Amino acid sequence: MNKIDRSIAPVMFTPNNVEALTEKVIVTPKGVKIYSLEFPQFDVVRVSMVFRAGSKYQNMPFMAASTLGMLSEGTANKTNKQISDILDFYGIYFDVSIDRDYSIVTICSLSKFFDTAIDILEDIILNPTFPKKELSVLGSKRKNSLKLEREKVDYIALEKFSNSIYGENNPYGVSYSEECYGDLKPKHLKEFYDNHYLINNLFSVVSGNVTPEIIEKISNICDKLPEKEFAIKDCSKFDTEPVTRHIEKEDSLQSAIKVGRLMFTKKHEDFIPMQFLTTVLGGYFGSRLILNVREDKGYTYSIFAGLINMEDGGHFVISTEVGSEYTQKALEEIFYEMEVLKTELIPEEELVMVRNVIIGQVLRILDGPFGISDVTIESVQNQTDNSSVGQLIRTINEIGAEQLRDMAIKYFNKEEMTVVVVGAK
Repeated sequence: MNKIDRSIAPVMFTPNNVEALTEKVIVTPKGVKIYSLEFPQFDVVRVSMVFRAGSKYQNMPFMAASTLGMLSEGTANKTNKQISDILDFYGIYFDVSIDRDYSIVTICSLSKFFDTAIDILEDIILNPTFPKKELSVLGSKRKNSLKLEREKVDYIALEKFSNSIYGENNPYGVSYSEECYGDLKPKHLKEFYDNHYLINNLFSVVSGNVTPEIIEKISNICDKLPEKEFAIKDCSKFDTEPVTRHIEKEDSLQSAIKVGRLMFTKKHEDFIPMQFLTTVLGGYFGSRLILNVREDKGYTYSIFAGLINMEDGGHFVISTEVGSEYTQKALEEIFYEMEVLKTELIPEEELVMVRNVIIGQVLRILDGPFGISDVTIESVQNQTDNSSVGQLIRTINEIGAEQLRDMAIKYFNKEEMTVVVVGAK
């Protein structure tokens, strides 16, 4: 038996091509698309119901999130305790998530308990009652939670940065007082539910040990929803200019810093090269900002750069918290690193490292039925399919130093950046 020489590192290579499992598309009798990902080797089933019911569609503060959060708090057939007891007894995972554009309801169980899980999902989706007592409890919890969050400099900076980038009246930039939770009544949630949880405003993704019987049960739920006229909302008008804002918080020992600018959606031709460039700058633990601002200067514990994308827009942002006395120095280093990327080519060794980081993140996400479900949801939202994963990998492998320098020259201009600082004067 040959012994492994552990003093020799394994050979590192970058995959040239990665293909995600191709989704099967089933259309219900009434036209709802179900995207099926079959993994018969896993004895689990996960179902996600995706509605265009994000916060940009609400006409009252916190209306969309409260409607979603209340779906499982009582139905025409069961109380919230009865629902919770069933989920706990059978080990059924239930989750909801919301962003500016979409609301997602997800349920997951072992295959042998799927009949129970799908019955619960049907009741939650089709028969919510939005009980007054539970709404009061939910509103009180979220009000107090938001109030506590707004004591933190990083959360204040996040809200002010969004206001500045997208505009305080744009659904992507607006923020509301936590006191607005007290204005919500069950009738408001019922109104939002009736206008957005519709058969023509939905797609579903199912993964795991999927059978024809499971598809039929999901199809039956989808087709029981009502159909009503629904208009997709466009939030792509951003009437803003780059600004610098300093919000004082005298009792803070740290300053929260957000630096960034308006960008674009994932459909834009520059998205993938900008994703690569942003990773070089601050998208992984060995990035340039980490090595400079954290490791060399010691101004912060963590600093991150990323691209944030919604359906109608997106932005680039660098985010960190530093000791108040280092605020200006940290900003100088941030802009210094962006300037270097505009004037110097990235070395090949660093390009290889970042390629491996990005492709490794993709491979980790694709490891199992649940990650591929999330990729499929995102693909459908972006009006593409899972073949886009292979295209991403091929593009990442083709990107060179000159193209990245051109991206930096195009997008990393200091005068086009919005800067928000929250902390002591």
